[in-house]
Parts: sequence; C-alpha cells; structure tokens
Amino acid sequence: MSRKKLHRDRQAGLHFHWHLPQGSLGRLLIGGLVATFFWGALVAYVQVRVPDPLPLPRRSSDLEIVDLEHPSNRWLSEVVERESPFHSRWEVRDDSRLKQEIAAALKQSAPSPYQPTLQVIDLSVSAPELRGLPGVSSHSLPAPEAVTIAAIQTSNPEWWIEVSNREGKSKWEGTAFRWAGENAALSPGETWTFQLIVDWRGIVVSCLPLEDLKETTALELAKTLRELRYPLAKKDAPFRLWMLEASCVERSAP
Repeated sequence: MSRKKLHRDRQAGLHFHWHLPQGSLGRLLIGGLVATFFWGALVAYVQVRVPDPLPLPRRSSDLEIVDLEHPSNRWLSEVVERESPFHSRWEVRDDSRLKQEIAAALKQSAPSPYQPTLQVIDLSVSAPELRGLPGVSSHSLPAPEAVTIAAIQTSNPEWWIEVSNREGKSKWEGTAFRWAGENAALSPGETWTFQLIVDWRGIVVSCLPLEDLKETTALELAKTLRELRYPLAKKDAPFRLWMLEASCVERSAP
C-alpha cells in the first residue's frame, strides 16, 4: 500500500493504527500506577503461612559394657555361662574339636564300608607240548644257526640343486648346480621357493625365500642364486620377476 493512499484512508477513518495508543499518555501512566499500588499492597498485607514439619522421633539406646572378669561381676559371669547358649560353643581356633565333629557326622551318615571276600584262583597252566614239528621233540629244541652280517659299502651322496622357473612373464629354462654346503642338511626331494628379480643385464636385484625365511639352507641357496648370471633382455627393459623352485637331487657316481 502506498504512503499517499495510507494517509488518505487514515484521514477518512478507514485505517486503525494498532501500534500507537488510542488516547492520552496520562491515562496510561495512571493505570500503571494503580496496578503497581494494588499488587504492592497485596504482597505487603497478605501472608501465606507454611506449616512447620513435624519433629522426627528421637531414637536412643543405652549401651553398658560389663567386665565379666572383674571379681564383683563374677556372679553375672556364672549366670551367662549357665543360662545362655554360649557355654556350649567351642574355641573356633581349635581344629581338633572341629575334626571330631566332622568325623562323628560322617560316621553317622556314611554307610558301612564294603568288605570284599577274596577267593583264590588257580592260574597254574601246563606248558603246551610241541608235537608234529619236523626235527623237534617235546624235550629239546635245535640249536640256532650262525648269522653273518655283511657290511654295506656306501659312498657319500653328491647333491645337486635343480632350479626351474615356475611363474614369470619372460621364459627361462632353469639351471642346476652342485651343492657345496653340508650334506647332512639335505634330503632327496626337498624343495624351496624363491622370488627373484633380475634387470635387463641378467644381474640379480633381489632374491628372497618365500618359505622358512630363517632356515640356514634356504639362506645359502638364496646367496648362490644371487651370484648366478641370467639371460639378457632388451636394453633398459623393466625388471623381470620370476618364481623359482629349487629341488634337491642326488647324483652319486655308480
């Protein structure tokens, strides 16, 4: 709505302005003073009494400690021992009385022990007689024959390691070399697996055993594989990755 139309409607009495008070400011102040006086008088003269809570009942007890060992209280000690159940108790620290009570209770509740009746069994069996065997009687056996043990001549085994390529993009027929370590550490058919990385010149970049990383034989074989030379590739070709399997074979001379 435009300001011109608003002014025209307000002069014609068609518009009621809600934000401004209708009337004089003095009546508003007088009404505020009357309301303040009314509520002030109400708060000053009207008193609300809150009842006090009821007092809690007082509980008390008397405790008196009597020395039964004193000569003047000897009669009281005799009354306690005669009339109270404390005289029938035993000393808890004494194990012998407790064991006696347990043994008496077990004796009353446990059944009588089983008493087996043993019977004598005759185990005497006569030795069987050898009958019907050729050259053997029932009274004598033939003397054992002499046994000759011939010594077997064996030569020290000659171990070879055959290396073959199990997996890799570039082909390689493999190689074989004679084992130079201790023969006692090898056995025929034993195998090891290695991961070998070779550059384009055939020089080993890395050679790691995939099983038994701390075994002495595997570490010695990995050292020997690092010293070998492998086929060449194109110049500046990427590294070649091979999965090698080394097998132990015996090639002893007849």
